[in-house]
Amino acid sequence: MNPLRKLIKNATLTLRVEAIAGTTEKIRAKADQLGGFISNSRFDVDSQKTESATIEAKVSSDKLDQFLLEIEPLGKVLSKSETGQDVTDQFVDMEARRSNLEREEESLLVILKSARGLKDLLAVEQELARVRGELEAIEGKLKHLNYQVDYSTVAVTLTATGQGPTVTFWDMSGTVGNAWFLLKLSLRLVLQAAIYFVFLLPLGLPAWWAHRRATRSSGLKRDFVEENLH
Repeated sequence: MNPLRKLIKNATLTLRVEAIAGTTEKIRAKADQLGGFISNSRFDVDSQKTESATIEAKVSSDKLDQFLLEIEPLGKVLSKSETGQDVTDQFVDMEARRSNLEREEESLLVILKSARGLKDLLAVEQELARVRGELEAIEGKLKHLNYQVDYSTVAVTLTATGQGPTVTFWDMSGTVGNAWFLLKLSLRLVLQAAIYFVFLLPLGLPAWWAHRRATRSSGLKRDFVEENLH
């Protein structure tokens, strides 16, 4: 490989481990030993009480392989990937642009010294400010690109060794909840029946009494007829 080429090398790694916190500290120590550092970390616990963590480590790109070899044995490797982005052309283009702007800046400085009128002086200073602004922007981009080339990012995901779902003989909280629900339902039905009885009783009594009298009167008439027939 051409040593002059500029490559951004990164990696991702997923490990299943016994202890999240202990493994996190070991990864931090490995990065420190290689002159790197942890740039970001996060710890999570899901609804099943399963712990997980994400760790972003920065290490020198020439020590990326060594770092991966040292942290892989900390758990069971579930997935691993490495990427390499060639940014040589970007470097060449930006450095060429920077050289052109530097030459333009030098020419403007010469013109500025020989400027006589106020109008010419202001025009040259305005153009000089533009050139210097573009120079600063390019230098900032080159600095950031160099940092990405010099330091690799390793994103490590840790998952705790699963123990499977816990089966319980009797869920006391669930039983109590169901019992309370049934009790409330029963009380509501009783209350509704009582309300119907109170409001419908005054309407039903006259009808029932009239029906009873009619039935009784009909019975008396039938008895009277039968007696006369005999």
